[in-house]
Amino acid sequence: LTADLINVSRQQAWLLAVADGQGGHVSGEVAGATAISTILNFANNLSSWMMRPTEGLREDFQERVDLYASAIQKDLQEKARINPQLAGMATTVTAAYLFGTNAVLVNHGDSRSYQIRSGPLHQLPRDHTLGRDLQETGLSAEAVRPYRNILTRCFNTGGEDVDMDVFHLDLQQGDHILLCSDGLTDMVSDEQILTLISRDATVKLTTERLAHAAMEAGGRDNITIVLGRF
Repeated sequence: LTADLINVSRQQAWLLAVADGQGGHVSGEVAGATAISTILNFANNLSSWMMRPTEGLREDFQERVDLYASAIQKDLQEKARINPQLAGMATTVTAAYLFGTNAVLVNHGDSRSYQIRSGPLHQLPRDHTLGRDLQETGLSAEAVRPYRNILTRCFNTGGEDVDMDVFHLDLQQGDHILLCSDGLTDMVSDEQILTLISRDATVKLTTERLAHAAMEAGGRDNITIVLGRF
């Protein structure tokens, strides 16, 4: 997050989120659904889920994100305690909090958040995968391909501390915010995603085209897409 004071033009906010469960069909589905329901329940129990700008904005957001992360981790542990067959389940979470002309993005895992303006796709939080770590040491994308889906961070039932990446960006008219699981990005190139989003179409139709492109390319994993146009 930048330390600059963030301006809010109106008292409205949106929370977009994607959770991609891991650990087999049943437990993966439970993990992803638990993360989303925890976020919603936690927000509903706050006196105000909408965060407003203060001089301590960075600290406010980081503290709030830490609270959400802790709640997700605890709920996953509780589900596994009640049903031991769910032990070892895990999920990624990427989310965007939009208010005024601002967006705060958080990420934990390999589900992605993009800002799309006039140029190429701009991926904001980095992937938390072994493949990404190896690539940053200088190995080629082809060499690390077998490791690209091995997560180095995720929400799970182990109870360890969660360290989520947090980013702030300014929004401009015409910007898109894309959140998606790797079921899209493993199948469809950045160039093709950008082409589909750049077309003059509704957000609903654009997401349908993106999902169709992933299915046509093989559709080997769950495909979850959330798209917002500012």
